[in-house]
Amino acid sequence: MNTKVQLIRSACVKITINNVCFLIDPMLAPKGTYEGFANTYNSHLRNPLVDLPFSFEEIINDVNAVIITHNHLDHIDEYTCKKLDKNIKVFVQDNQDYNYFKDLGFKNLEILSDTLEFQGVKLTKTKAKHGSEEIYKNKELARLLGDTMGVIFSAKDCKSVYLIGDSVLTKDVENTLKQNYDIVIVNAGNAMVLGFDDSIIMNENDIKNIAKISTSKIIAVHLEAINHCILTRKALKEFVNKNNLNDRVLIPDDGESYIF
Repeated sequence: MNTKVQLIRSACVKITINNVCFLIDPMLAPKGTYEGFANTYNSHLRNPLVDLPFSFEEIINDVNAVIITHNHLDHIDEYTCKKLDKNIKVFVQDNQDYNYFKDLGFKNLEILSDTLEFQGVKLTKTKAKHGSEEIYKNKELARLLGDTMGVIFSAKDCKSVYLIGDSVLTKDVENTLKQNYDIVIVNAGNAMVLGFDDSIIMNENDIKNIAKISTSKIIAVHLEAINHCILTRKALKEFVNKNNLNDRVLIPDDGESYIF
């Protein structure tokens, strides 16, 4: 049975496994709806930077469940929350996010606390860290970045998927990568905040390191749609080519799909 991964835009992807479609981190507002993130690179630009490749209705038409890795604007936004069917199945990372979305009227919420099964697909929560230890020493940034998660998707006779989420390359992430899931989805846009040299997600060098750690096929997303993500597809493609990673790394355009 096939596993399908489709990039919608930014960190929003659709993963279809065992004929079950999951919509991950749906920030689906029209281009330019929100101000850029304060105290980050290119904050004068309005988010999202680009339009969706399809209509909202086309995107959600075949969705069986939504997974929100963390409650940041570029992963779930007010526009999307207002338009989504409040009865749709939604998985979140913790009690705080559960209560937040419950207050917005969502009725079919569940916390992904460890491992559970949904319509024949095993979902496993993984650890993620939205920035370096140095960044988290800043109390205000630590509060803003907060907690996040990754998710592993697996089903019988299907290719497995490890969605890392918004994270830097920690020991926990490395240990999960060593399990060699078939497909790894990396938020690789090199998101930068002012005053720090470290990204709060991954970048091209992390892609290279992931390719060393695991044998997985790598899909790089979270590019060219949010003001502080400074790594472009063009630059990443050049890096991948220079480091002989063309057979390992996929860099989809918005709307592009892969079937495994």
